Amino acid sequence: MHRGILIVSLFIFLSLGLFAQPQTILSANNTNASVAANGTLFSGGLEIPKNSGKKSIGISQFWIGGKSNGNLHIAAQLNNSQNDFWAGPLDTLNNQAADSNTWNVIRKVTKQEIDAHKTNYNKQGYIMPNGIEFWPGSSPQGKGFAKVLAPFVDFNANRIYEPELGEYPFIRGDEAAYFIANDNANAHFASGGLPMGVEVHGMVYQYANAPKVANTVFLQLSFINRSTNNYDSVFAGIWSDFLLGDESDNYISTLPSKNAYLVYNGDTMDGSANGYGLNPPSQGVVFLSHKLDQTMEIAMDNSPRGIPTSPQEFYNYLKHTWRDDKPLTDGSNGYNSLRDTFHIYNGDPCTLNGWTELGSAFPAGKRTMLGSIGPVSLPAKGYLRMDIAFVWARGNNGQLSSVCDLNSAIDDVNSFYKREILNTPKLISKSNFSIYPNPANNRAVIAINNSLENEFTVEVFDTQGRVVLKESFTTSKFEINTTKLAQGLYTLKVSDRASVAVKKLLITR
Repeated sequence: MHRGILIVSLFIFLSLGLFAQPQTILSANNTNASVAANGTLFSGGLEIPKNSGKKSIGISQFWIGGKSNGNLHIAAQLNNSQNDFWAGPLDTLNNQAADSNTWNVIRKVTKQEIDAHKTNYNKQGYIMPNGIEFWPGSSPQGKGFAKVLAPFVDFNANRIYEPELGEYPFIRGDEAAYFIANDNANAHFASGGLPMGVEVHGMVYQYANAPKVANTVFLQLSFINRSTNNYDSVFAGIWSDFLLGDESDNYISTLPSKNAYLVYNGDTMDGSANGYGLNPPSQGVVFLSHKLDQTMEIAMDNSPRGIPTSPQEFYNYLKHTWRDDKPLTDGSNGYNSLRDTFHIYNGDPCTLNGWTELGSAFPAGKRTMLGSIGPVSLPAKGYLRMDIAFVWARGNNGQLSSVCDLNSAIDDVNSFYKREILNTPKLISKSNFSIYPNPANNRAVIAINNSLENEFTVEVFDTQGRVVLKESFTTSKFEINTTKLAQGLYTLKVSDRASVAVKKLLITR
């Protein structure tokens, strides 16, 4: 074979291996939501109502970028074929990616399956569902990855997932899919940037019998820094390519007070075969765990407000700056106005108060949008966790009534999140974490005998209640440096996303 043909054939083979992403579909409520093995959301379209053929989002993808020693690192995506993320974890020692083909799979499980497994796992004739049997709870032995990956209930506390002993996935909602991805398996075909060396964990989930969130898809997202780089000026967010039925007649907006961005129709009728018809709905993206720090439109053209073509331009969008480094401004289309702002179209279309696109001279059309948090830091071995909700609502009195209903739906989702989702079973207790040596001199080791959660925060308080040390970690054992702490008695608090445990630490010299 000619060498040039061989190279082309190899490139095509690698491309198919890297970009052909298996998907699963969650359909526990009024939505059909696809999730890919590399974390890409809704690439088949977020279908709401379920089985209607109408899609509100074409694709959503997480972005993250930051700086280490002044060098920019970034990972992003703008379509299905150009991506910076691949399926699989990263080696915790050398930051090398797992084999993408081996990990190119997405696992889904339901609460009903888990309940049946808990009752029948040791009974003759029971057939274990694939989602439970192959849940990526613990890594293959000797492979160098984190021992615990996806959360699971570990009855014997050996940090090995053993569903044959009755152990099972620890999920949110009534149906959930879990992906593990990374940005270090290959070149960054979307952003062209340097990899960050992050391992990305995501749980996408729905509730089956909860009317207030029947049109909502939830995402729990974690970025774990497996590299040796300490990142500053980190921004992370969610980019959404909106359809809302007929994608050619949309407007967008931001609701800063609700930490949400949204799309709505430009008129009362959403036409074409893909359209929603009369009284078209509104689709929102809500940041549940963080303040939504900035939002930007990304136009699908080559203008300064258009498609980014370099790592710096991708990063600019994350920090509310246009491709040419000009700041987002308040008024018109956000470019070349007088006053800088953090959120594009930050008025409320429901009331037509403030800066709305509907009140501009720009025609409705194709819209994509990016919302992000930051700047924050992401130290080596640290993590950044976010909770997101994709919320849909439809009114019965024109397209703006749908925005008004979306406002109310977002309030309902936030209340549900605080009441039902954050109120999960306790994962840490005094009995399953220890501190040694105690008394300590120059160092203290925190050991957690628990595999339901592998992202923790430790805070050390002095006798005046002041935080004198704070660290985040993702391993079962973590060492803190106490050399800068005066001798005396301290309170050490360890927390995860659902619980807190406290012990005393004595430092002597």
